[in-house]
Amino acid sequence: MCARGCRDVLNHEIEHESTDACLDHCASAYGWDLRALAAALQLDIYGSIRLVNYLRKEVIAQRAALDDAALVKHLQLPFVDGARPALLDDDALLFPVVEDDALLPVLSQESFDGPDGEGVAAAADSVASLQLENELLRNQLIAQSALLEDAKTSLCATVEDGPDAHSSGSEDDAEPAAQSGGGARAGASKRRGGKPRNYEANEKHYFDSYAKMSIHHEMLSDHTRTESYRLFLQENPSLIKDKIVLDGSVPPCSPSQLPPRPLPPPRTPRVLGRMRWCRRR
Repeated sequence: MCARGCRDVLNHEIEHESTDACLDHCASAYGWDLRALAAALQLDIYGSIRLVNYLRKEVIAQRAALDDAALVKHLQLPFVDGARPALLDDDALLFPVVEDDALLPVLSQESFDGPDGEGVAAAADSVASLQLENELLRNQLIAQSALLEDAKTSLCATVEDGPDAHSSGSEDDAEPAAQSGGGARAGASKRRGGKPRNYEANEKHYFDSYAKMSIHHEMLSDHTRTESYRLFLQENPSLIKDKIVLDGSVPPCSPSQLPPRPLPPPRTPRVLGRMRWCRRR
């Protein structure tokens, strides 16, 4: 067995210096030899984990009401007839009840490579690691889902209400959105002033992302995207001839990257912050 600290079977506040010491104390102090029980049931690693978690769970539930002798009798009830109890097939008992429980794998009757049951300990550590990773991924998914819902809410409010609805904040302006499809959902998600939840935070996050050089490098390196813009503009000159073009994301937006072509005497460009007005063919 592994020489790791181990909590007592009946009194979790007591910690033994090793799993061997824990099982020895259970046999001598409580009169219950868990090693003999595990051998009789021929427990594998999963059976060992289920049995230990059953013991831990029942002790936590009954400790306040029962003394040691009565608690041992209660714990032994599923095993009195010598048959294999159903709890040893209950997958719900594969999840640890006590954190960092060194006792989980030690009742397994399977043979593992390595001295002193190192293979058993490795299996238990692997289970704990997978559970932790699963929990982290679940939390990340919940956070990303919340961000996606906020983005969808902002987009719905913008499309359904129009840009003026967010600035006016009047009830009359909000009525068309409430009457259109999905308007109730958009209206319910807004706070006072006509703006959706986390509107300022989403807006700040979007514009702050352009302060990072990596996003500009990524967009400038997107050859397929840039070339598609160029071909469309050059093959459809009638769409922009004699038009005022607003390039709202200089420098990465494609029109500002295209090579200049002969134009009539240009007007003086007006630059407002990140927006550049120019005349293009």
